[in-house]
Amino acid sequence: MTKLEQLKEFFNGLETDHITLGDYLNDNDLENILDGGDFDTAFEAIRENGGVDVEVIYYNNAIKLLQREDPSLNRALEIAGELGFSTENLNSEVLASLLASEINTEQIREFETEINDFLENLEEEED
Repeated sequence: MTKLEQLKEFFNGLETDHITLGDYLNDNDLENILDGGDFDTAFEAIRENGGVDVEVIYYNNAIKLLQREDPSLNRALEIAGELGFSTENLNSEVLASLLASEINTEQIREFETEINDFLENLEEEED
């Protein structure tokens, strides 16, 4: 198995509540990661390929997510404020999408050590 195949298999095994990381990395991204990249290289590629953003559609789905993750709406409203949203642009779907995207980002970042360790071990196999 080539290093590219190993890397692809590794990322296909990493999942958040919303995505499988490997679904947001193409062969060019994987080559860049192999060529001296690290977690930041992988994260940036996933972000650029839309893997960070989560769109929650339908009122019922939005309300369920908000009730489960942020019943007071404090966190979702804080994220909206940081991103410059005004109140007339907010609804349950927007708030839920912002919150889900933030949670997804946090879950991806939890893989930082695991990804860097895997890349380091993959590099050592070459030596």
